[in-house]
Amino acid sequence: MTLTPGLFTPEGNNLEWGTSFSEKHMAAVKRAIGTLPAEYFMDVQIAGKEEDLKQATDLVVVSVPEIGSLGVRVRSSSYYINHRTGEPHGSWDLSIRAQTRHYHWAVPAKPDGGTEIHKLRRGFCSRYFYGYSHDDKGELAAWWLLDVDKMREKGMFEWEQYTHQSGKCPNGATWCENKLCAACTPNWLQIHPNCDHTAAAYLKLQYLEEQGCVMHQWHRSQDTEAPLSVDGTTPAERFDAVVGGW
Repeated sequence: MTLTPGLFTPEGNNLEWGTSFSEKHMAAVKRAIGTLPAEYFMDVQIAGKEEDLKQATDLVVVSVPEIGSLGVRVRSSSYYINHRTGEPHGSWDLSIRAQTRHYHWAVPAKPDGGTEIHKLRRGFCSRYFYGYSHDDKGELAAWWLLDVDKMREKGMFEWEQYTHQSGKCPNGATWCENKLCAACTPNWLQIHPNCDHTAAAYLKLQYLEEQGCVMHQWHRSQDTEAPLSVDGTTPAERFDAVVGGW
């Protein structure tokens, strides 16, 4: 499996720019990934006749190339905690770099260029580990494992459908070419421009969960010994359920 740290790291002169911030948390990320069900990244297939007869092999565990590449993004603790209350925000976003000085999210890019949104549209990255730092030094406060293939299937990266030329908006909005139409854009998507000609898109993680795009999530505040699946069970509980059925 290939880990790609900082795939969605936004441009800007801040704590998260570059890969160093994500790399500080890579040990914690690897520990978390190690608790996940193998079927998220592998496939168990029935062995062929030759293997069955000559190698005492009935099943073969195969790493599926399409989901062997895992994007990783860790954001600083300041985005996770509400500093006025000291509590987690409760409503988090998946941030994606959507615009740089050379590329705009609404303009197609060459196959070897573009922002993160262009790479996602081209099919790169099938699983994505998105987390928040607990201490900005290496420990995690919360994380989500996202099914990027399902996000693509649901058109979550095709934002051009929410832009129009002048006079073409079905809801009567004014000219908004290469910009999100305020009247047509769903509430789970926002794009915030920065003062340095860059921009980031934000997708609501709660919406991704409702659409079945969140495979696993974990929050330190829940004080769980292991990551919870979408049905709220731990790996130990799932193991006991399987063993109990034998």
